[in-house]
Amino acid sequence: MTPSASGLPGRRRRPPVAAALIVGLGTVLVAAISFALVGADRSTRGSPSPAPTSAAGRSDEPAPVSGPPESRAYLDAAVAGAPADPLGPTTLHPIALADGRWWAALLDPPTGQTRLYRLSADGAAFRDTGRIVDERPGAVADTLWAANHLYVASVVRDRAVGSGVRLSRYTADPSTGFRPDPDFPIQLTDRGVRSMALARDGSGRLWLAVVRDGALEVAHSTTNDANWTAATPIPGAGALDNDDVVALLAFGPDRMGLAWTARTENAVRFVWRADTDAGAAWSPVETISSNMPLLRDPISAVAGPDGSVLVSVAGDVRGSVASPAAARLTVARRDAGGTWTATVAGRVEDRHGSSAILATADTGEIDLVATQGSTGSAWVVKRSNPDRLEFEAGPGTPLAAPVGISSLDLGGPHVAAGPSTDEVVAVGFDATVGRYVHTVIRLATAGGPGTTPSASPAPSGTSPEPSGSGDGGRVAGLPLAVVNDTFDVFKPGVTAPNGWLPRSGDPASRIVVRTATGHGSVLTLRSTAADNVRACKTFGEVSTGTLSATVLVRLDGLGTSDATITSLRLHGSEAALVRFGSGGTFAYYAGAAKIRTAVAWKVGTWYRSTVRVNWARRTYDWDLSLPGGRTLVHVTGIRFRDPTATSVDSICVQTSAGRANLGLTVDRVVVTR
Repeated sequence: MTPSASGLPGRRRRPPVAAALIVGLGTVLVAAISFALVGADRSTRGSPSPAPTSAAGRSDEPAPVSGPPESRAYLDAAVAGAPADPLGPTTLHPIALADGRWWAALLDPPTGQTRLYRLSADGAAFRDTGRIVDERPGAVADTLWAANHLYVASVVRDRAVGSGVRLSRYTADPSTGFRPDPDFPIQLTDRGVRSMALARDGSGRLWLAVVRDGALEVAHSTTNDANWTAATPIPGAGALDNDDVVALLAFGPDRMGLAWTARTENAVRFVWRADTDAGAAWSPVETISSNMPLLRDPISAVAGPDGSVLVSVAGDVRGSVASPAAARLTVARRDAGGTWTATVAGRVEDRHGSSAILATADTGEIDLVATQGSTGSAWVVKRSNPDRLEFEAGPGTPLAAPVGISSLDLGGPHVAAGPSTDEVVAVGFDATVGRYVHTVIRLATAGGPGTTPSASPAPSGTSPEPSGSGDGGRVAGLPLAVVNDTFDVFKPGVTAPNGWLPRSGDPASRIVVRTATGHGSVLTLRSTAADNVRACKTFGEVSTGTLSATVLVRLDGLGTSDATITSLRLHGSEAALVRFGSGGTFAYYAGAAKIRTAVAWKVGTWYRSTVRVNWARRTYDWDLSLPGGRTLVHVTGIRFRDPTATSVDSICVQTSAGRANLGLTVDRVVVTR
């Protein structure tokens, strides 16, 4: 999610600001970092706009901005053995102001899971809520608060199968903060990607952008948040590197923008589309920056309140012969008419690195939170008046450091703005101490009081929580629904929905969403004339603790073989297996032995089946009941179907065999760990 003040409620939009072609700080945009600025309005697309003019010196001071910021910084959790960049690039936004509170999707140190954390009322600590967002170690997240839902896109940044982008959606819950919505998470890519971005356009459509296999691709939701198109390449984007990054942002009125890096060409580029455009239509490619080597984490983007787009670009001048006065950190602005202008925000001598850009909703003030390397790597703020894109000279105003920390080694800041013009929270990771750091920043209003940043009163975890705040210490993880499918979000006729894939050789056309009286949309399986049909859904591999799988299921016909109610498996190895037995009663497997119960099943009757796997004991329990609650089967301590099973990563259901169209219908499927 790109933090955009323009989307905040109750804020007055400023009229469009005329963009001046400015070179800030009295420096020249030299050829090594020249900007190719191309007009983007559809009526004049392809007409180059003038390049920024040179200036030998500055005749007057930058336009005034608000007073110096106040800031407080705190140490958060230590992440032993964490990846070098556990938050991902600054184009990701793991923090969000949702339902009136600050939240962050961060790694839980003991487990490596990504969990939902809530900022304490005094701002001193991000507290673990126990809500598991992604159980895969090393996952990074992009968050979005919209339409009373918290959206979280998460991915493991490698190319492994099972590391792909997931979209989860949550609804506010007074007891746990947020509860997961049914039919989420949605699997959006099969393999992991290095860079992704999530945004929502003015029509309510969600967009995902990814860099994978050397291409920039986008996908979007269709009929609702759970139904998506396949990802398609952006025309003209060119070949990309695995370390290229992408940013998505909604800007106004009613447009979606996409900025990305092209490292092999030392360029940053942009495309846009109107919300009313058909299909995957995008504008021709616009070049924001060219001929400037890029840092590893070089860009951030934000929508301005006047319909503009702002992009910060950090150059990599290590080993170069660039003058100390040459530009290293730049900001480009695309005005509402589609014209790009640019200014210098920091020179080589200022030693800036990655940055995050913000635009204030009511004043339009532009703020940069950037890393700065005079002593270690700390954060500074640089500011510009919106009417004149120009930043003050020098490194910027330093932000506070946590108590007891004399030197920081922070990566790029991940920032989000609150509803107040002066409320910003930034989260980063200090690679030297191996801990998260968050900073609460208050940007004083113009002419108002401001204070020189000072050390924070206490590190996170040592400051007591105010009485009655409702925030506690570390908690055990709440059950994670790795599968939570009702199928109600899918239209009848959809085949193999949301990861319910056929066994190799089985036709997907035999796994179809249909409607059932009193149940809405359901998943139906139908056998072929030759064989049974199996559908499986994979989830993160589970080998410890307890795994529970509940299925609401109906048998529509039985032939010469059993029909499977639940199989928990990894490849060919099964831990648990329960069935509609071909002999007319329910059955289960204890090791190699098939145990037939005395309970008869009926075709056309709905049953609720729950299987609980206990890895410590290497057993499972089975409860079967009618939807009204009457228990039919209750068995505990059943030996694993395969004694060698050490983990499972999928749940499967399967029809009987013997003739065509033997049916099995599934409604609710919930797998928790």
